[in-house]
Amino acid sequence: MTAALASTHDGTIDAPPSSRVLLALLAVYVLWGSTYYGIAIAVQTLPPILMAGMRFLVAGAVLYGVLRMRGAPAPTRIEWRNALVSGALLFGGGNGFVVLAERTVPSGLTSIVIASTPIVAVIMSLAWGERPRPFEWLGVTLGIVAVAWLCSEGSIVSMLRISPILLFAPISWTLGSFSSRSLKVASGPMGAATQMFAGGAVMIPIALAIGEHVPAVLEWRGVVAWIYLVVFGSLVGFTAYAYLLRNTRPALAMSYAYVNPLVAVLLGTALGGERLPLRALTAGAAVLGSVCLISMGGKR
Repeated sequence: MTAALASTHDGTIDAPPSSRVLLALLAVYVLWGSTYYGIAIAVQTLPPILMAGMRFLVAGAVLYGVLRMRGAPAPTRIEWRNALVSGALLFGGGNGFVVLAERTVPSGLTSIVIASTPIVAVIMSLAWGERPRPFEWLGVTLGIVAVAWLCSEGSIVSMLRISPILLFAPISWTLGSFSSRSLKVASGPMGAATQMFAGGAVMIPIALAIGEHVPAVLEWRGVVAWIYLVVFGSLVGFTAYAYLLRNTRPALAMSYAYVNPLVAVLLGTALGGERLPLRALTAGAAVLGSVCLISMGGKR
């Protein structure tokens, strides 16, 4: 869900080596899709908000340090302030609701719900004065019907009743995305570094306030999952995504939105023993179809 953190410009893009593009796509598809299962493992033994807050704080600090050593200018005070607002919404809310929900909701179902974020974005764009195009409205209609059908299945209703906060994750991420566009934040990877760091800095005091603390004994599976989320989910995944944004068309770079839920469902089933109802799988396919329509409708 990092599409909101960077932008590209229109114009001709020189074709980069195909092997690098392929590796970057593979990284974004697999690594970001696998983070749902990684979160599911981590929250079994680690406090969710504290775990996620430390993930983004560390990843943001490392990325910031690397960029500064490579000569990137330091963000201004205003850019840090704006990063605090957008980072709190993107990571504090967008990811915070996910980690809380994944204590009880399967990672595959979580990924399907999060795949509806572009649908929420089109609807909320009305408040920013943007007028969706016909194909976008068609995608929104299909997506709403698919989500409604998904949530009418008995076992899924039970899961979402236990963790209804999952439904707020796409809303928070969308608000953070629009704030990133309307507020001045540092450009490129530095914007991601400041937003991740700020988001983590917001999550940690919240975690401590609600009574979360580092366990006296850390289980190795939770620690390994956390390290994986920091290194591969945040640092490697974002670096690959930033490379795609600089060197390929935006539609190709953002195609991860169609693939991540498939990877999450496959990993949850193969490694986590998750069994999603047939309705969840078919509704998920319809949601991905609606996202595809929205993507097509947004092209000029």
